Amino acid sequence: MMRNRMISAFLLALALMPCRADGLSGFFYGEDKAPGGHEWECPDSLAYNKEQPRACFFTFADEESARKVLPEYSRYWKSLDGDWKFHWVGNPSERPIGFYKPDYDVSGWDNIRVPSNWNLAGLQKDGSLKYGKPIYVNQKVIFRHQVKPDDWRGGVMRTPPEDWATFKDRNEVGSYRRSFNVPADWKGRAVYLNFDGVDSFFYLWVNGKYVGSAKIHVTPPDSISRLI
Repeated sequence: MMRNRMISAFLLALALMPCRADGLSGFFYGEDKAPGGHEWECPDSLAYNKEQPRACFFTFADEESARKVLPEYSRYWKSLDGDWKFHWVGNPSERPIGFYKPDYDVSGWDNIRVPSNWNLAGLQKDGSLKYGKPIYVNQKVIFRHQVKPDDWRGGVMRTPPEDWATFKDRNEVGSYRRSFNVPADWKGRAVYLNFDGVDSFFYLWVNGKYVGSAKIHVTPPDSISRLI
C-alpha cells in the first residue's frame, strides 16, 4: 500500500491533530510516530498526512517530456506496480504486528500482484478462496448494523447472521511490503506516493516510519499521501 524505501500498507479516537486553517474537515497533519488506533473507527477522521483533493497532475523535467502527457515519460515518476509481499487475515487481532519494521522477516509471505483485488487473487484452482470471500456491491450492508443514530459506535466486529459473508472473516486485513530505490536525481525534491485505488482504509509506513493513513474508497485524484 504506500502499500530501500520499505513500503507497507496495512488495513487496520481520540487525540486528533489540529487541522490546517485552510484545510478540509477530517484531514489532519502532524508528526505522530505511530497510529493512534482510532483512525479506522472514527468517521470524523478521514486522513492523516494525506494531501487534500485536487486536480490530478504530474511533474515533468522539461517541455518536451511534458508534451507527451503520460506520467511514464517523466523522470520524476516511478511505478510501483508489480509483485509485493502479502499477508492476509480475516480479523484485525490476527494481523502481523510490527510487519512494517525493516528487520521484520516477510520471506515466507505470499507474492501478490499490485494492483489487484486480494479476494480474487486468492481464488485457487479447486475453487477455494485463500484471501477471503469477494463481496459484491449488490449485496446487503456487509456489517451488522441498525438504522439509528450513532449505531456506528458499535463497530464492525459485532456478530452478524451466520449466512452473511462476514460471519467468519469479520474485518479483513491485508499487509503489503516491497522495496524500491528512489532515483538519485530526486534528492531535495518533495516526493509523493500516489494510490489509485485503496478500499477501504490503509496505514502507510516508509522505512519503518509511520507516514499516515486514509479511508473511504481512496481513489484518484485524492489519493496522494505525502512522505514526511
